[in-house]
Amino acid sequence: MPSYNIGFLDIDISYPVLALVSGVVFVGAMLQGSIGFGLGTFSVPILLLFEPSFVPGPMLLVAFFLTLLLLRRERASVAFREVSWGIVGRGVGSAVVAVVFSFMASEWMPPLVAVLVLVALAIMAAGWKLPITRGSLLGVGFMSGVLGTAASIGGPPLAMLYMHSEGGRVRGTLSGIFVAGTLLSVVALVASGMFGMHEVYLTGFLMPGVLAGFLVSRRTARIADNGYLRPTIIAVSALAAVLSLVRYL
Repeated sequence: MPSYNIGFLDIDISYPVLALVSGVVFVGAMLQGSIGFGLGTFSVPILLLFEPSFVPGPMLLVAFFLTLLLLRRERASVAFREVSWGIVGRGVGSAVVAVVFSFMASEWMPPLVAVLVLVALAIMAAGWKLPITRGSLLGVGFMSGVLGTAASIGGPPLAMLYMHSEGGRVRGTLSGIFVAGTLLSVVALVASGMFGMHEVYLTGFLMPGVLAGFLVSRRTARIADNGYLRPTIIAVSALAAVLSLVRYL
């Protein structure tokens, strides 16, 4: 299939792939607007198969804008004390990944991410309910920072902690953590030389699909709140794990 140069940015992406990417991030944004996470968890494994240049930097930056929109929409349900501890954990995880990237080839990180996603999925599927405490927030925040910075898949650990909570609290509190967390992850990538203007340009191609998904999620969030939140969280995490296996194993 021929490839076409997009505009004046010297970015070579075929139009069919661009259409696929837009559809993928639309679904991911709709999921995140419905259950509190899902943009990276759903989109990243598919993007790695068809257009890996969008991972991790552009996906992280567009996720930052999406979480800002969600935080504003769900601001009445945000647990701000929990947000602060989650941010601390996520910041430490992001810093660890930045150091690791300095000593090892970045292509070794995605297989590790796939394994960690599977571990998080197994814990959720087993029905283990973690108490929401300072320690658990630090722990899952750390894991979210590692996964988010390495491959834009920071949702499952935090979703595991909150999947028994009310929908607005899940979406609002996770968005509060993700706003700061994704920004810290982008800074970590910049510091390690893995994010620049090329990634900023690529982010622009993701924005229309993400904004459309956010708008649709106003309706789908009400469906998720009607008894479908926990099953959807587990199903989305399972899909991410399966796609990760297909890509790397």
